[in-house]
Amino acid sequence: MIGLPAASDDDAAEAVIDFVDSLFADIGLPRSLREIGVGHDELADLAKLAAGLGRLTATAPIPVDEAVLLAILESAWRGSEKA
Repeated sequence: MIGLPAASDDDAAEAVIDFVDSLFADIGLPRSLREIGVGHDELADLAKLAAGLGRLTATAPIPVDEAVLLAILESAWRGSEKA
């Protein structure tokens, strides 16, 4: 895939993640909510708003509530840990 050798599915997944991370860096795309100006103090309000969107929560692949959404937003705020 994408010309990247892989010995296993896990290796292939890691190679694709590394490729996309490098691509983002090469073209200057932000990798976090923080990099686009979202304040950490805004995350709780964003999670509350997202939890109120029934079409978002109803189609999620896992049960979601405000706490789960906040955890996702926290991760998105921190961005790539490989950067």
